[in-house]
Amino acid sequence: MASVRMTQDLRDNIFNNAMAAFNAAKPKPKPTAWLTDRVKDAIENSPPYLTLKRSAELKNTNQFDSFGGLKENADRKQVSEIRLVFRSNELSPNDVKQIDFEFVPHMTIYSQSYWGVPVMYFSELAPQSKVDLMQPLLAFAAEVQEYATQHKTYVEKIQGLLVNCTTIKQFLLAWPGGESFVPHHAKSRMYTRVSRAEKAKQIVETVQFDDVFVNEVVLTAKLVGA
Repeated sequence: MASVRMTQDLRDNIFNNAMAAFNAAKPKPKPTAWLTDRVKDAIENSPPYLTLKRSAELKNTNQFDSFGGLKENADRKQVSEIRLVFRSNELSPNDVKQIDFEFVPHMTIYSQSYWGVPVMYFSELAPQSKVDLMQPLLAFAAEVQEYATQHKTYVEKIQGLLVNCTTIKQFLLAWPGGESFVPHHAKSRMYTRVSRAEKAKQIVETVQFDDVFVNEVVLTAKLVGA
């Protein structure tokens, strides 16, 4: 069995393959359809949403110049995702600070402007909506927290093993199950048996070593007493 050095490129390949397996085995939790619908209803009945909706409905219906005029109105937009953001300790004891909700079909929002994913602050929902959503959101946040812990642990273990292995053989002895993450070309090199004579021949061919020329130099040096 040939020794195959663990290069950084191999480490990256193995790590990426291992993470792909983790993502397939343990997908990141997503809110249920039931919770997504409840959050959508809460957003549509929140003071910020209703205020901006009224502003959009006034657009082009109340044009005037007095007192400087009505400068800005909200626009109606269709979005596929909204980020529900929690201020400090709102979902304690979880560390979750935000939850993304996807909407199919798209949800209508009213906004003057935004960049990226639209944000709704949990603290700005109607009081009753916050009460109704708190327990379901806490339960989902616990799932997200558990996933984050498992993800972090997995990453640390894989990276720690890769950093401390200098050859593919060491890696597989430490973790036989990791063989499926090793690129095919690296495994092929490792399992190729090469005799010392064959290895020497490969080196000669690689560097195009001309032994006739160098032997003449050595012989001449001996003859002149060098």
